[in-house]
Amino acid sequence: MKVYEVRANLAVFKQLNLSTTELTEQLGIDINSDEVMDYVRIGTSNKSFADRWGKVVTEFKAPDAFPEAIKIPDITTWKQTTLVLTEESFAYMGEAMKPFGEFLPIEVQGNTAYIFKIFSRGEVDQSKCEYEYDEGEVVEVLKIGFTDECLEEQPIFYCSHEGFGAMYCTERFKIACDEFELEGLLFQEV
Repeated sequence: MKVYEVRANLAVFKQLNLSTTELTEQLGIDINSDEVMDYVRIGTSNKSFADRWGKVVTEFKAPDAFPEAIKIPDITTWKQTTLVLTEESFAYMGEAMKPFGEFLPIEVQGNTAYIFKIFSRGEVDQSKCEYEYDEGEVVEVLKIGFTDECLEEQPIFYCSHEGFGAMYCTERFKIACDEFELEGLLFQEV
């Protein structure tokens, strides 16, 4: 089964302009509280945020490195391991994705959108992995592989392995994005 690393297409599409500081301020979280770290780790925590979510208003903005990125994405990443879906892409994909995370509503330039916080964690199969080492320490994951059970059950998931974190999907998720003509993501086969 094919597996892809999921990334934002930064060269073409604007990105969600929402920092952790802006998010916690809008939700009324004291910046000095222990709870702030939950929001820093929003993409890699299995904690639910639905019960403590509130009104969040933001915009899409061209990344500093790609000021020519002018298109609004249908679906993109935020904080590497969460997704942002417009209302239209949520209508297409929401029900199928719901078992694997939670949708947190936001307002983006006057329109409803959703942050999809993934709960599904990828289980690494060490026999399918390759690493680059320097003095006995892993400095790069050259190839990553996942257990068959993980791939059969989860069309999209995140993985934090050897200090490197990313979002991954199976071909099933990629095909759905292609069939609904949802733009904004890049899929790199791993």
